[in-house]
Amino acid sequence: GKTSGENALTAGRRDVIDKLYIREASSFSHKKDKGAYDQILKHAEANQVPIQRVSKHDLNMMTDNRPHQDFVLCCSPLQPSTISN
Repeated sequence: GKTSGENALTAGRRDVIDKLYIREASSFSHKKDKGAYDQILKHAEANQVPIQRVSKHDLNMMTDNRPHQDFVLCCSPLQPSTISN
């Protein structure tokens, strides 16, 4: 999704960010969150993350039909932070 994808691209806490998948038929120009979509693309390009356009079906399969907002970012999981006394 847009918020989790943008956070992962900007926080610098992921060891690996493999690829950003975007719905092929989306131009995002008609969406109310166009600014957020533009930011995700900008951050992906700045971090040299490959961007691949795929079908909505492919995005649905990647997410087990969970909401994705036309974006799927493949990256390593977050490592938990340790809390010290």
